[in-house]
Amino acid sequence: MNKVLNKILYVWYRDTSGYESFYCSLFYVLLVASGLKVIAEDVTSVGRIDMTVIEKGRVYVVEFKVDKEEALERIKKKRYYEKYEGFEEIYLIGILVDSKERKVKKIEVEKHK
Repeated sequence: MNKVLNKILYVWYRDTSGYESFYCSLFYVLLVASGLKVIAEDVTSVGRIDMTVIEKGRVYVVEFKVDKEEALERIKKKRYYEKYEGFEEIYLIGILVDSKERKVKKIEVEKHK
């Protein structure tokens, strides 16, 4: 357990964006514990992808938003997927979390390539 917990980024502990990092870290732990290759706060030339998952020639670019329905739009606007153009398939995933209900309100998935 500590092996996975030690991989949680320190910037997620001091988040001021309405608990976005809390939800990122939960998904991160679940995915890493499942054995997937996960890159948290994946740096690009125009910003940071909340989370990138790489699995068998596929890339999943994941953006989280709390109480804002703009996660998928942010991936497209920032063109985060361009970093992974060499992969066979790229999926864009926007996850909206409702802070009042404390649950995932919507998950949008779009195949880019």
